[in-house]
Amino acid sequence: MTGGPEVLPLDPDGLPSLRFWRSANGPTFTPWDFLQATATLEQAAAFATLFWPDLVEHEGAVYLAEHFDAANVARWRREAPAIDGPGLERVLNHCHLSDRLATVDGLAQGALRHLAGVLAATWSCRLAHRFPSRVFEVSWHEDADGDITITFWQSPPHAEQAG
Repeated sequence: MTGGPEVLPLDPDGLPSLRFWRSANGPTFTPWDFLQATATLEQAAAFATLFWPDLVEHEGAVYLAEHFDAANVARWRREAPAIDGPGLERVLNHCHLSDRLATVDGLAQGALRHLAGVLAATWSCRLAHRFPSRVFEVSWHEDADGDITITFWQSPPHAEQAG
């Protein structure tokens, strides 16, 4: 499955911990109630960096600051010269959700798809806010094993400048 900034609906019953809290507190117990009961300000602040990531502009390209390494960019350009600017951004900006979040047994894949859609939407907003004159593509992909990857890259005309 592949998606862009469209957000798939969240099935709260696909979240085992929320389902437990809902069974104890009644069917009107919402995801926001769950956050109030379980989340900390520190967690929320850390999650904010995932939803609104820091970005680095380097040689006309835009990268996630969390992943950025100028030497790695140079190495990719040297060793894979056929990959153009947008292709390099797409590769170096990819993020596996399973690498960023602890997995929970029984977690419905639908919750990960929902999160991927939300991240794609917020990353699109972040990129448009930081670089209003540029156009970016943001997408997510689910492989056959259920691993979900999200990434972004520039669309022309700025993409040619990043190569």
